[in-house]
Amino acid sequence: MEINNYIDDLSWYKDDEIQLKAINFLSGRTDIDLKKLILPRQKNHWENAATVLCSYSDIELLDIMKELLTWLQDANWPGSKKIIERIAGMNQKMTMPIILDVLSDANEISDETWIWGIIALLHEIHQHSQESIT
Repeated sequence: MEINNYIDDLSWYKDDEIQLKAINFLSGRTDIDLKKLILPRQKNHWENAATVLCSYSDIELLDIMKELLTWLQDANWPGSKKIIERIAGMNQKMTMPIILDVLSDANEISDETWIWGIIALLHEIHQHSQESIT
């Protein structure tokens, strides 16, 4: 089966077994363009796509970080909480310049919803760093 078919199977309208098979197939693969998993198809695919993306290494996610942060254009979108938690657990020295660049982009276009999504991420990063200290 083609990778695009597995992405289609991420829909929450599919049987749980089909969704799980797609998640397992797509997770950690080296032969997939991860950008295909950023907000794919329709919202009913996004929660599972976020689960798949979260299975990738920090280095792999850094390559698509700017695109990944588009998920935060609305923190209520399916999968956004998973994306926020995953990015918050990454190395801040590597992620912070990209996050601040995207925050600047969001500010430039006055996208308040996106700005709030990035603020939610920054809050989660702060919480995560506090937990690491204690």
